This record gives sequence, structure tokens and C-alpha cells, in this order.
Amino acid sequence: MKLSFPNYLIVSIILIAVIGYILVDRYIDTKTQTARVSIEETIAEQQKRLVNTADMTKQIKSDERIKTYLSDCEPAKRDRFDVLLDKLSVTITGAELDELSVLFYQCGSYFSDVKSTMAGKLSREVEILVDYVSLQGKITATDESQSRRVEMWRKVADAEQKNAAFFADLVTYQEQIIEALRNGKLASSPEVVEIAKKAQTTREQMLVLNQQIDSYRKEAI
Repeated sequence: MKLSFPNYLIVSIILIAVIGYILVDRYIDTKTQTARVSIEETIAEQQKRLVNTADMTKQIKSDERIKTYLSDCEPAKRDRFDVLLDKLSVTITGAELDELSVLFYQCGSYFSDVKSTMAGKLSREVEILVDYVSLQGKITATDESQSRRVEMWRKVADAEQKNAAFFADLVTYQEQIIEALRNGKLASSPEVVEIAKKAQTTREQMLVLNQQIDSYRKEAI
């Protein structure tokens, strides 16, 4: 014999199922909304870190962690080094060249090292932002403006990496000029003039690159 359920029982089961579905759906919506807000706040904080890191990279300033393993030469030596560098383009004695050569190994590459290290940090911070935005895309619809900001930050980081390489080239050219003069070459000699031209070209490239970075940053912020 076939048993049948009372109509009220069938209705009750359907109502329980509907209510259960609604509750689960609301729970999921709540969790999704919470996750959406959380990732938006995280991305906003990462944007702030990027702006700060980009500022320090541009200004060639090291953060506290980098200061623990990168340090400039003593202030008096830094001042003397800068004075002697300026004299390279005018008149500098043999004794001053010898002094400059010694100071070069103590002070010469510091700012280049800071630039390179901070540019590396900037690239890592950009990749963190990329990960956050990717996660956001799994929670909600892709924000085209957000994708554009990420693209611009990547361009900023890539440009600063190039800038760091140019900075290192300038340090190399300084060393080459110092050694050429110490070896008896005149400032007007073809060898020194050629190095100076390379340095000038590098400075011009850095100027263009800095203008590009400023343009990228306006779109990234």
C-alpha cells in the first residue's frame, strides 16, 4: 500500500527548505560583503605603503630596515667628497685626486646602493598589490580603474629600476674619470671627454625617466 504525506507536511518541508536557502544565501552575502570590505581596506593600506615607498625611492632615502645594513660615510667625509667631486670639472691637484680616490670607496656608491635597494623594495610592494587586486577579483567584479592603477604602479617600479641602473652607471663613470686623471690624463683628453659625454647622456636619460615616473604616479594614485 502506498503511503501519502499530508499536504500541510509537504508545505512545511518546502517552507523549511526555502527558509534554509534564504538563511544560507544571506550568510554567504554577509561573508562576501565582509571579505569585500576587508580586501578594499587592505588594498587602500597597500596603496599608502606604495606612495610612501615611491616617495623615498625618488628622494633616495632609505627606510629603517635598510639603514641597518646600508650606511653613509661620516658627514665630514661626505662633505669633503662632494667638494672634491665638484673640483673634477675645474682644477684639482694630484694630492686631492688621491684623497678623492680613497673617499670614493667610502662614500661613492652609497646613494646608488640606496636607490637600487629602494627600487627593489618598490617592485616587491607592487607585486603585493597585484596579489591583493587578484584576490579582490575573485570576490567581486574586476574594477578596470583598479587594474589601470596596478599597471601604472608597475611602470613606476620598472622605471625606478632603470633609474637605479643609470645611477650605478654614473658612479662607474665618476670612478673612471678619477682614475684617468690620476693616471695622468687631462680633463680635456679624448678618454675623459668621452666618459663625461656618457655621464651627461645618462643624466639626460634620468631626467626623461623622472618625468615619466611623475606621469605614471599621477595615474596610479
